[in-house]
Amino acid sequence: MRSKGWSPDVPQYYMRRVLFKAMGATDEDLEKPLVAIANTWNEILPGSYHLDRVAAAVKRGIHQAGGMATIFNVLAPCDGQGSGNVGFKYLLPSRDLIAASVEMMIEHASYDAAVMIGTCDKIIPGLIMAAARCNLPTILVTGGYMPAGHYKGDRLDVASMGKYFVMYRQGKITQEELHEVEGCVCPGPGACCLMGTANSMAIAAESFGLSLPGNSALCATDAALERLAEEAGRKVMELLSKDL
Repeated sequence: MRSKGWSPDVPQYYMRRVLFKAMGATDEDLEKPLVAIANTWNEILPGSYHLDRVAAAVKRGIHQAGGMATIFNVLAPCDGQGSGNVGFKYLLPSRDLIAASVEMMIEHASYDAAVMIGTCDKIIPGLIMAAARCNLPTILVTGGYMPAGHYKGDRLDVASMGKYFVMYRQGKITQEELHEVEGCVCPGPGACCLMGTANSMAIAAESFGLSLPGNSALCATDAALERLAEEAGRKVMELLSKDL
């Protein structure tokens, strides 16, 4: 295993051990395969907001299957947050930054395998690029789609705000009604609930065989997502044992 490539006859062997022990690792932990959990959790993007719970489930699965899992965070920008301002020009290059940062973390620490967690337009492609570069046993867990919103019998998604804004400008609804719609459009975390890049990339990742069957069809608020994430942790250990 890559993570056990140092001989006790060199000081680097002990350097790695003391640094892990500073974080509570035991001698038993240090004999296990070292598995990366690259998590794009943050509090600026609905698709990432719930991924701390998903990462915790992955970590449980890895531990159950005999691995030592450590989580590191990865940048994750939102197309919606950047839309209409100078921030939009940063979105396309973010794919390369995501891929490079994940590759750097995995390679510098000599991980044996990886589970990468992410949602949304540029993030999933960046993680796929990182998986290809690192060429280790890897599973991608995508974060699920956002629940649909509802207002007076109308099914809403993030694009619905534009429709109601036009209705407001045409005098068909009041500003108070527009404000009510604003509170109904996005009722929870996940990828925007429409046929856009975020969901199509989750489908692509599953069709590539990088994520477990059914992952792209799960809602972000469905408890089944955490169960699947835990299974992904167990499954990546199986891939590692087979050197896939």
